Amino acid sequence: MSKSNGLPGVVPIGLRLAGLWLCASLSCLPTLAQASPVTFLGVDVGLGETTRLASHPKADAARDAFVSYLLPGTAVETFETTPPTVPPVFSDRSIALGFAGMDAVLQGRGLVMDSAAPSTDNPVNGIPSGVYPISGQRAWLSSDDFVVSFGLPQVAFGFYGVDIGDFDGQLVLDLVHEDGSITQLQASSGVRTAGGSVQYFGVLSLDRPFTAVRFGNTAPVGYDGFVFDDLTIGTRAQLAQVPEPGTLVLALPMLLVAVTTLRRQRRR
Repeated sequence: MSKSNGLPGVVPIGLRLAGLWLCASLSCLPTLAQASPVTFLGVDVGLGETTRLASHPKADAARDAFVSYLLPGTAVETFETTPPTVPPVFSDRSIALGFAGMDAVLQGRGLVMDSAAPSTDNPVNGIPSGVYPISGQRAWLSSDDFVVSFGLPQVAFGFYGVDIGDFDGQLVLDLVHEDGSITQLQASSGVRTAGGSVQYFGVLSLDRPFTAVRFGNTAPVGYDGFVFDDLTIGTRAQLAQVPEPGTLVLALPMLLVAVTTLRRQRRR
């Protein structure tokens, strides 16, 4: 039992101050070196089913934070080279995604929309629905579950989502790891929002790469459609340099010096 001034259960002040010093000295280290998965989420609340947001700074900030851990030129799928679904009817599809140098397939029920405005141009039912792409004219629209599979294990995955949460439907992701195990993540705010909202969600799983990502919609099938655009993936080789957990070992000698110094000062 630790003692200080004869009081049981109290950690010596030198050790407590040294612990605070260590935390402060390591505050610049990304949590990526210590925990996985790490998630990024930014949500800009929509203005209604008929209005496209002119900007989405919170979502963009989440994207910037996510991609800052990836090397420049990491693959992004914008769906602009994917043929739109004609007629625009939900059905089971298998789409080869255009990640440069990477085999990836999207499989599930949905369609590739080709409309820039959340108006009566909505491809599904002709009524305003708050769905629109982020870049260009095209994006993936689904009101059901679907999966994106990769030819090589990934450690990074991010995307924009539009019109998520306006009918209480939320987004969940399953990361399917190389050993078949699954990590489930909530990938939306969990709060009901107005139509036309924009979010960005990114995940880094450095410790456990994954070979597929399953998208789940908590609303009943066909009840609430979500749009997905600008998908980004990254392998371990495409990570920007980040401190490794071993960096903590380098700090231990400094910690011992700090403890010794504080003890000497306390004796004086």
